[in-house]
Amino acid sequence: MSTTEQTHLVTVYDQSGGLPGAISLYVNGALIGSNPMAAGFNLSTLNDNNIWIGRSQWPDSIFDGKVNELRIYDSSLS
Repeated sequence: MSTTEQTHLVTVYDQSGGLPGAISLYVNGALIGSNPMAAGFNLSTLNDNNIWIGRSQWPDSIFDGKVNELRIYDSSLS
């Protein structure tokens, strides 16, 4: 990603067809890739304790950028 321009990232977790579902990544409106979710993974049972934007709970690099906007939806958008 560019360090001088904004990038629009979208991750779609789709379990509408049942489990396990699929994860898709879009960058600036273009589909980059899609993969099946891990067997038994269900978003409704996700433990969301200690979830941060731009920070990690593991000893890896901290996000060195800016988050302009974050939206989370519980349904599909057109």
